[in-house]
Amino acid sequence: MTTRSATHPIVAIDLGKYKSVACVYTGEAATATFLSFPTDRDRLRKLFAKHRPAAVVIEACLLAGWVHDLCHEQGLLCHVANTASEAWKFKHAKRKTDRDDALRLAQLFALGQLPTVTVPPPATRQWRALIASRQALVGRRVAVQNRLRAILVGQGLAAPRGAKAWTALGLEGIAQLAKPLADCGADELWRGLLDLALTELRQVRDLADQAEARLDQLARHSAEVRLLETAPGIGPRTAEAVVA
Repeated sequence: MTTRSATHPIVAIDLGKYKSVACVYTGEAATATFLSFPTDRDRLRKLFAKHRPAAVVIEACLLAGWVHDLCHEQGLLCHVANTASEAWKFKHAKRKTDRDDALRLAQLFALGQLPTVTVPPPATRQWRALIASRQALVGRRVAVQNRLRAILVGQGLAAPRGAKAWTALGLEGIAQLAKPLADCGADELWRGLLDLALTELRQVRDLADQAEARLDQLARHSAEVRLLETAPGIGPRTAEAVVA
């Protein structure tokens, strides 16, 4: 078992959106101390300044990125645990508290058995987030298009087909059947629903276009993306996903 001096303990943190629990561990579970605190940067800085840990250990989660960055700013080693690994199966035990999680993190690290993941730099993480956001917007766009088809089919009208149906001209044709919801009678609410769907489609398309334009800018400045795009069948969206 790896031992740590009392002046340089392991600080393992069970991170929560609003409250986190830290375990200050010097090699023995009986002497470990715990503290709860609001999850914010200032509290973490004070925690690190007080204990000057040899290592900070956290779980892979939504908060892991900025906590990892903060540790780097403070000149501290930060290890991010892979909670999907076999070593983390204890989470399925009947008794599991935030303290248990924090202590387990510290113990696994001290034993050299902590399964970890690599945390990409902030720019890469944000690039990935933009890629994911663009994909979500494309999914929403398809969902709205399907809703428009369903509304029209439900009224015995021809459903939009092919790419031309979603051009400006095609949408103008659909818009002729639409009507502001507030102006619709009880027997023509479908026209109002059509109007709402068209409005949503325009908004989602605009947002997706903004995301794609920024991704295109990033791709032009990435030698790796440009290189991958030279391969047959590889476009910018696939290339950026692989590189990011």
